[in-house]
Order: sequence, then structure tokens, then C-alpha cells
Amino acid sequence: MPSPGLPLPELWDVIVGFVSDRADLKSAALVCRVFTSPAQRSLFENIYFDSVMVEPTPDIAVIEAKAARLAETLRTSPHLLPYIHILLICVFPGGKACYETLAGIPWSQLNHLRIFCTPSPEAWVDLQTLVALPSLRFLEMYSTEECFVDVLPHCSSSIEKITLKASRNPNQHALSPSSASQDPIQSPLLVLPVSLPYPRPKIRELRIGFPHPIPEYMGNMFDFSALETIGWGGCAGPHILVEFLRKYGATVQHIELTAGIDGDQWAAFDLSSYLPSVKLISSPYNSISSRLNTMLSRMSSQHRLQRLVLGANRDVSRHEDVKTASDFEEILLSDRFPQLEGVEFVMDGYGWTREYTRYTYPTQRSLVQAHRDLFPRLFEKDLLSVWIGQVKVG
Repeated sequence: MPSPGLPLPELWDVIVGFVSDRADLKSAALVCRVFTSPAQRSLFENIYFDSVMVEPTPDIAVIEAKAARLAETLRTSPHLLPYIHILLICVFPGGKACYETLAGIPWSQLNHLRIFCTPSPEAWVDLQTLVALPSLRFLEMYSTEECFVDVLPHCSSSIEKITLKASRNPNQHALSPSSASQDPIQSPLLVLPVSLPYPRPKIRELRIGFPHPIPEYMGNMFDFSALETIGWGGCAGPHILVEFLRKYGATVQHIELTAGIDGDQWAAFDLSSYLPSVKLISSPYNSISSRLNTMLSRMSSQHRLQRLVLGANRDVSRHEDVKTASDFEEILLSDRFPQLEGVEFVMDGYGWTREYTRYTYPTQRSLVQAHRDLFPRLFEKDLLSVWIGQVKVG
């Protein structure tokens, strides 16, 4: 029973949740019993194993020892297991013992698994164990297609969201700059194993990046009949997505484009043909452009589009921007999009800098005013908003 005069335990969870520094959380866990559980919950919610942290000479033994310590801690303090919701593994080939140790932990509430490097093939069996966890809801894998084909058929049917990015190099770190600039290649034909998950995971959100058309085996491994969101983070054009959207795009309501909308292929892309039900197009890395205008103008009349999210631009005073903006407004305010509810311009759309306060108030105001001046008709119709990260500033 909580001490008289102290907030309820649920409030302590919220209060301690605002503490981000791990040293402070460790100190808070020792203050009193009331603080212990909330602090431990924050400390253990997100567990990561990253050999990149010990570059330039990754010491796999350090990572394997960390995994062994975690397993021993959870064995002696099993009450901590339900606190762990996210597990990130980025261990270069050679860390078999790390994967084996993690696969042997009896995870009970792990719902988000992130694999950011391709392990050695002998460790794939351990990945099969991890992706089969019944508590898993969200899977991210940045790996080679050979690893995908071996591991993904073992996915838990509880998975609803999946992100897959194919890499040619098993030693390529998923977040390194060079991983985003690889030349498109044709991968060899991969044979799908006979053992498929049953029932197949029914995927609601899919984010993918492949250097070639989406492999046929994706449709055999997963059930896309209720797909609501698709994100494309590849460097190539929309032709990579065409066949996939032709089969599974009918139910998609949100398309997220994290790569640049450039090249004539985007301008010629008839989005509404493949995504007839899309209500939200988000592309915070892209501002207005003539190619975007062409793509929007090709969408069918009376389309269901309700929201459009684009990147904000500090410098929007150039003549070509003004002309492009006028055309942009003309397209959106025509009878092509009668259900349009808003156009959002976002600075730091993917939260690389989430603290919007780093933008001074005058900077925020000038950003808002620049977009109001550039899109006066959208502003007049109350369809325009400007955001910094997740905070609306105008």
C-alpha cells in the first residue's frame, strides 16, 4: 500500500518515465521501494547489444560477456523479464555465443525485435528461435536475403509490423552512411524453404528496402490481406514496388516514402492505380517539387486522400519554389481531392533531433510565416500546418 501523502504507483511510473539518463535511473532505483520498480522498468525496457559501440576493433568477447551477464541477472531476478519490451542486436559475424545466449532467455513480454547486422549462418537457428516468440509484435531486420529466407519462415503469427532492408554485405552496419547509397543489383534466385509459418503473420505495417523488385517469397511468408501501411526506404524508383502494390495495395491507407522523390519514374508513377484507398501520403524528407506535383496530378479524380505530410524548408523564397507552390496548391484544391483535411510540413520529421526547443521562437515563427506566405490559399482554408518533430508550431 502506498505511503500516506505519496502519489499512486502509476503516477511514479509516469514521473520516472521522464528520466532518460541511465545513471540517474540507477540512483533512483536505490532511493526507496516506491522508486525501484518504475526505475527498473525504464532501465530494462530497451536492451541492446551493439558491437559497433566498440569500433574500430569490435571485441565480440565483450558483447558475449554482456549477454551472459544479462542472462544471469534475469535468472536470479526473474521479475525483471516482463519489463523488457525491445531487444536490439547488432553483432558482426562471429558472435554466435551472444545469439545463443539471447535465444535461451525465456522472454515473456518482448514485443519488438531489431536485428541490425547479419549474423554468421551458424547463428541463424538462434534468430529463428527469437522471431518465433509468441509475444513478438514488431520485427526489424537489416540483413541479407539469404538470412531472410532462412529465418522469416519461423516468424510468430503474432507479428503485425515488419521492417526489412536487404543488404549485399553481411558485414554492413544497417545505419552506416554507405548502406544507404548502394547501387541497385540483381540478387540470385532464392529458394523458399518448405516450412512456412501457419497461420502466417497478418501484417498491418510493412517497411521495406530492396535493391530489386520485392521478392515473390514475401507473399508466401506473410498475409498482406489487411495491410494498412507501407513504407519504402529504398534508393531506387517506384518500379521496385509496382508488382507488390499490384497484388497487395488495395487495402493500404498510408504510404510512407523515406527516400527521395526524384527521377522521372516518380513523376510517371500513377499512385492511385496501385493504392486506390490511400488516405495519407507522408514523405518528410521531401519538400514540394515539380515531380511531386506531376505525381499528384496523375491521381484519379475524387480521390480519398485526406492528409499529405512533407518536409519543411527554411529557404522557400526562390522563384522556382513560388511557381511550384502555386501549382501544388492548384492541384490540391481542385476537385481531385475533395476529402483533403490538411497538408503538414515537418522539420526533423523522423525525429533525428526531437527537441523542438532547439529552434528558437523567432526561428519557429519565421518558418511558419514562410510557409503561410508560400501557400496562402491552403492557409486561408485552414489546411496548412507546420511541425517541428512531433510538435505543432503553426
